[in-house]
Amino acid sequence: MFDQKLSELNREGISFITLRRRSEKMLREIYSQPDSAWQRISLPALTRIYRNPKVLENRVTLPGYEGELRQLTVMELGHEEPTVLLTNHRKLGSVELVTRYAQRMLIENGISEAVQFFHIDALSSMSLTSDGCAAANRKFFGTGLRTIRRHALEHPGCGCPGNPSNLHTRK
Repeated sequence: MFDQKLSELNREGISFITLRRRSEKMLREIYSQPDSAWQRISLPALTRIYRNPKVLENRVTLPGYEGELRQLTVMELGHEEPTVLLTNHRKLGSVELVTRYAQRMLIENGISEAVQFFHIDALSSMSLTSDGCAAANRKFFGTGLRTIRRHALEHPGCGCPGNPSNLHTRK
C-alpha cells in the first residue's frame, strides 16, 4: 500500500524523500558492505555533531512501486542503526538529500520537544496558560519562518516574501 502511494506521487511528478524500515536481512547486507563501497560526505550549514556521515547509494525496486528508487544508507548520523532513505530525486546529490533529511529531522525533533514539553497532544492542552500557548506558537511559527527563509536564500529567483531580491526600499 505504501509503495503504491509513492508510485502515485512519482506519476504526479512529486519528488519525495522517505525513511525505509530496516529489516534484519537488510541490516546484515548493510554491515557486510566493504569500506570501499561507502562515500564519506560533509554536511554543510548544520549545527550538529555528526557532520561527516558515510553514505552508501543503491538503486532498488520495491513491490508495488513502478520503477526504480534511489536508496541512500547513512551511517554515523547520530543513530545507533543506519538511516535508510528512499527517494525518486534524480538530480540532487547525496549531500543535498541527506542535508534535506537532516534539516527535516531537526524540525520534527523541535516539534516533538514542544509537544512533549507543553503536552500539546494531551486533552488537558486546552488549559495551557497563555504563556504556554505563546511559547508553543513562537516555536511553531519560528520553525516555519526559518524554513521559508532558508528556501528564499537557496532559491534567489523565487517569489518568497523573505527573499532579499524581493525587498524594495521606499524613496
